[in-house]
Amino acid sequence: PPAVGGPVVNEGFAAKTIDVALYGDLPAVIAMAGGVDLKLVTTSGAGTNIYIAVGAGSKARTLTDLKGKRVALHRGRPWEAGFARYAEAQGLKLEDFKIINTNAQAGTAALTSGKVDAIVLIQSEAYVLEEKGLARVLWSTKDAPESWKMLGGTFARTAFAEANPEIVQIVVDALVRQS
Repeated sequence: PPAVGGPVVNEGFAAKTIDVALYGDLPAVIAMAGGVDLKLVTTSGAGTNIYIAVGAGSKARTLTDLKGKRVALHRGRPWEAGFARYAEAQGLKLEDFKIINTNAQAGTAALTSGKVDAIVLIQSEAYVLEEKGLARVLWSTKDAPESWKMLGGTFARTAFAEANPEIVQIVVDALVRQS
């Protein structure tokens, strides 16, 4: 489920209890860096935008305004890379923030209750909060370089893909039809 995502999928790949999964690029890179032999078999298309939202009453107008503040970020998820790229482009590092490692649901609750100053989200979750008057979108990758957006794809354990190319092809064909 999205609440846990990449770390759980990586554990499954490492334990060889998962052979094929559709998930984000950053968790796959983390898995491969840890010695899990994965192969990208399809991409999920165009990148998904990443958003930074602040509380509705926040005085923050730029990322620099959040330096030293509490930012909810689900670590190890694909949107962490885009956030890190944006921070770097602003002359900041992730260490410049008090990162609260939490999933989007808990992070949203923390933002709306004032327990964190900002949250990093994907898709339209930030705009839903904004429409409800609970948050304001501070920044998104909408106009950022494509490499800052969350990318995903279908990954397979290399040994499984090589031993079962027909199964991998069935999955790829189904994903292409679906898209």
